[in-house]
Amino acid sequence: MIRDLFGGEYLPSTDNAWLRMDDRTNRMVVTGVISFEEPLSYDDLKERFEERLLLFDRFRQRLVEPWHGFRPRWEADPLFDIDNHLTHVALPEPGGEQELQRFVGDTMGEPLDRDKPLWHCWLVEGGGSGNALVVRIHHALADGFALLYVLFSLADDPDAIELPFGELPPLPGTDSGASDRSAETDRGSDVSGRGESLLRGAKATAEALESFPAHREPLTPLRGKPGASKTAVWTRTYPLDAVKSTARPYNATVNDVLMAATAGAYRRYIESQGHGVPESLELTTTMPINLKPLQKRDEQLGNYFGLGFVELPVGKKELSDRVSAIKSRTGELKQGTEAYTMYSLLTAVGSMPDAVQNNASKAFRRRVTSVVTNVPGPLDTVEIAGKEVDDITFWAPTTEDIGLGVSIFSYDGGVRIGVATDDKVVAEPDLLADAFDDELSEILGTEPTHD
Repeated sequence: MIRDLFGGEYLPSTDNAWLRMDDRTNRMVVTGVISFEEPLSYDDLKERFEERLLLFDRFRQRLVEPWHGFRPRWEADPLFDIDNHLTHVALPEPGGEQELQRFVGDTMGEPLDRDKPLWHCWLVEGGGSGNALVVRIHHALADGFALLYVLFSLADDPDAIELPFGELPPLPGTDSGASDRSAETDRGSDVSGRGESLLRGAKATAEALESFPAHREPLTPLRGKPGASKTAVWTRTYPLDAVKSTARPYNATVNDVLMAATAGAYRRYIESQGHGVPESLELTTTMPINLKPLQKRDEQLGNYFGLGFVELPVGKKELSDRVSAIKSRTGELKQGTEAYTMYSLLTAVGSMPDAVQNNASKAFRRRVTSVVTNVPGPLDTVEIAGKEVDDITFWAPTTEDIGLGVSIFSYDGGVRIGVATDDKVVAEPDLLADAFDDELSEILGTEPTHD
């Protein structure tokens, strides 16, 4: 870790890049909703946070601008109080799912207080048979995989959680191993190495520009100029086994089928808005690609992912055609070339002046319609403070002029899709969620397991 003259720990350059992207139209905050079958009490939740969440230093630290004006540093918040980060609220009548979705959307447009540690949670009464925990954590703290480590560390028995891609790392303080945050992340990121970082940044920018889609995106009802108001909706939950069965005849993955379903849902929504969809229509989505296994993550959290670009075959009506196209395109992504290139770009520009990053970011504009994230969660039911987690939905933030984020999360044998939209971009987000439900029901040949 790079430290300043006063012992403060500099924000790693990749994380700094995500911090800078935060603006009024797109908050760089990961938002999640964890629903409980039976109400979880506020006192039990607070106690669990104090026991587990605060083991992670980042949740007790704030970012402070350094004297030299380059990257901020982490330091302990001298006025930290967990009551400033955990709020107990009740939904307005009738207190159902629509009211919960409205609450989540309203929080998405709000900034986190930069004078405090960059996270906030609400225990929300209503929205279902039990209650729900709404979580917002700034991307500067962690990426999606690191947040899985944090959230499932709250479970009653984290060691018993079975994940399809590895094990959770030990809780902070229970493992004597040193943090393995790569020195490569911060190489050249101290004040004295800025000349070298400028050259490296220019090279990374040139390489990344070659990976960007060469064309501008078609203007559809899924694109527009974002504003400050957001909406969150989600689909019903579908059996994961049905997705696997659908994928098997095509020798495809679960992700291939769900991305094909996303393309189909986009087509349905565009048609519902009175627009024709030519068979040749393709819309670009960017996908976060994890670059560091979960079991190798540590309590410093941070961001270890790159971005890949996928042309979704929105105009193709046949599922087989969509799956075939996506298989070939995501297969290339799995090699990680684009992801590592984009990660290198973020690492480089995060250690350079803001203006350099702003210029690099302009290359994204009008080239991407949506961000789609697919994260496989626990295979079995998880309990937190004695209460079963019924379902999980989350949203990664979008950047630049992207007004649509789609998040796919599987949990306990089911899969649900969360849709986050900008009110000025997607006119009828409920219809977009319905389009996903209609598409999933048709291609899976099954009804959802529950709403």
